[in-house]
Amino acid sequence: YRAADNMEMYWSTLEDTFASRASATLYKRCNSMWAFFMWLKASGRPVRFTEQHVYEYLVFAKSKGKAPSHGAAFLQSVHFFHATCKFTEMDPSSFSGRIKGAVDAMLQNRRPLQQARPLYTQELKALEDTVLDPEEQDHIRIIAGYLLFCLLACCRFSDPMYAVEWEVSSHSNTTIIEANTRIHKTARQGRQFMFLPLVALGKVYSCSSWAKAWNDLRLLVLSDAKCTLPTFSEQTGVFLSRAMVAGEATLWLRDIVGAKCQTAQSLSTHSLKCTLLTWISISGLLSLDQR
Repeated sequence: YRAADNMEMYWSTLEDTFASRASATLYKRCNSMWAFFMWLKASGRPVRFTEQHVYEYLVFAKSKGKAPSHGAAFLQSVHFFHATCKFTEMDPSSFSGRIKGAVDAMLQNRRPLQQARPLYTQELKALEDTVLDPEEQDHIRIIAGYLLFCLLACCRFSDPMYAVEWEVSSHSNTTIIEANTRIHKTARQGRQFMFLPLVALGKVYSCSSWAKAWNDLRLLVLSDAKCTLPTFSEQTGVFLSRAMVAGEATLWLRDIVGAKCQTAQSLSTHSLKCTLLTWISISGLLSLDQR
């Protein structure tokens, strides 16, 4: 009985400690820390969190040619678990310069990041036409609509994933689609309890509203879904329970746009957020502050 009580307390402690942390964050930090534990085990070292062990591991990772960002990711995981669990043997804030130097040395081998290109007009039109095509498969239309919303709302792929209060409204010849979310990448501290409004044009090149067609179809097919866009299994032909991730969405984006355009292979979900901002910048219609 006493052991059962202790186990219940352990689980309660873990749940409360990581309650405000996203599951993706926990997975990423645990994955980085796991490599450190495997190194400790393989080298016969005791499981201890000391600066000496951290530095020796970074030297080992650099000598084995691990990814340039691995050192920085591992150091982030050390700080993360200290902030949540508190190491008794060390405080990462007291690390000497050699730790940061080893991380920076690995980062110098990183390939320069390339900005994702924005979509072309015909590629945006391809997404809108796909959503409005009644002969297209439902899951294709739903995925295309989500991607189009991210593009027209200038938001990250993950921002509308748990949005609520979806509403489509029209006035004259203008249609907009709105939603609210409090689970987004920039949600920190108090912002987790404040809605971030997302607004997008519900009609672009077509005379019909893609937003109404998409929202009606989404409510019909995904009425019980816990997120806006679950991942779709091509093997079983059904939507799964987990949310779609950006890597999967990039492949869908290329496939959907590629069916109508020959330029889609260089696209990624990062292209969605920058498209309208780039178009507006090139047009010169709005100032920097307005953008």
